[in-house]
Amino acid sequence: MIDIIRHKQVSLNDLQEGEYVINEFGGKIKGVLKLNGKLHNTIFNEESNKAPLKSEQNNIVINDGVNDRVIIGDIGKTKDGSLYGMKVSKPGSNARFASENKLLINTAKDFLWPAFRVYIDDEQVFSNGGYNTVEFESKNRANVVDEYDNGSNIDYTNDCFLVPYDGIYHFNTSLMFEDAFSEEVDAGEIILQVLYVDSNGNGQYSASEDEDIIRVWSSFNANLLDDKYWSLYMTSECKLLAGDKVQWSVNNAVGADIEPFNPSDSTSDSRYSMFTGHLVCLT
Repeated sequence: MIDIIRHKQVSLNDLQEGEYVINEFGGKIKGVLKLNGKLHNTIFNEESNKAPLKSEQNNIVINDGVNDRVIIGDIGKTKDGSLYGMKVSKPGSNARFASENKLLINTAKDFLWPAFRVYIDDEQVFSNGGYNTVEFESKNRANVVDEYDNGSNIDYTNDCFLVPYDGIYHFNTSLMFEDAFSEEVDAGEIILQVLYVDSNGNGQYSASEDEDIIRVWSSFNANLLDDKYWSLYMTSECKLLAGDKVQWSVNNAVGADIEPFNPSDSTSDSRYSMFTGHLVCLT
């Protein structure tokens, strides 16, 4: 049973490390915890009996077994005067002052779970004999679900996904070729696809400088003629850091320039080639 101390205000000397008591004094009822040599107080409201998340020192510190972790500062209005919230920091960071990538939770702003579906520019040409960054194009077509970019993390200028939070992410790519646009593809010829983190920041894949997420070699088993189609896919999950740039590159080794399927029926050009992804969990 939890001890109740009445008629005096609990001090540090009254409690052992880790001890929790109820303190009734001065017309208030508080829960008092001694942790890391400090007192942490929770004031109970008699009407609702709910404890607001606030300590008299304006910080609650919890030790996770390795580090002291500042869990919250004051819960209050943001600078726009309307939104309330709570911040939870990573170990070793003070939630009151930490940058966004040092926070595990920040409910003091609207959180948009990162997820996207982006279509590719199907008029781009993949040059033979080198890496080609897959280019994105914003478009919505009839009879195909609309593109989306929850959180606005797709950079259409630099053709990349900008990682907003430390976490584990899931990605899918699909790319289709057809004889009318890529008839130079013959049996046994190959294409290498790479999904990667653009570590050097130059927007072009470098095997010696960038970090691979997944590499997939694909070989066509017949000449790409007579209404034949060749679809290429990649799927992967990986742990990424806020600020990482994820790009998609195609190494064309078929012996000639090729381009994705681009039918005259413009309503179909977003059905076959796309890049999708979403956040699985924060880390």
